[in-house]
Amino acid sequence: MVYGLSNKESLEAAAENLKKAKTIDVYTLDFASTPNAQELTREEAIEKIKKGDIDLLITDNYMPNKDYEIRRLAADLNIPLVLNGRLGRELTVAFNKAASDEITYEEMKKYY
Repeated sequence: MVYGLSNKESLEAAAENLKKAKTIDVYTLDFASTPNAQELTREEAIEKIKKGDIDLLITDNYMPNKDYEIRRLAADLNIPLVLNGRLGRELTVAFNKAASDEITYEEMKKYY
């Protein structure tokens, strides 16, 4: 799930990168939507999280009156929660590289 009101370019790129994986359904919240993702209401998002349909949550806003329950539920269910849109974008780039075997061992070594 990707949503937020700030850092929209990074969130949009993260959603697009996740869509490139083709086996991943990308969702967003209707009150803070990101293009190229299926919109959900707050209640629908909570239900999907409870059912185990959400594997990653990326956002870039502090909206406790709107998304506290979503974030809390994700944390309680050990769903990775990324609270920075730029970091979310970079993680999704890494996911795609790893999935396509574009990253070599030598490239990985420079991060460790």
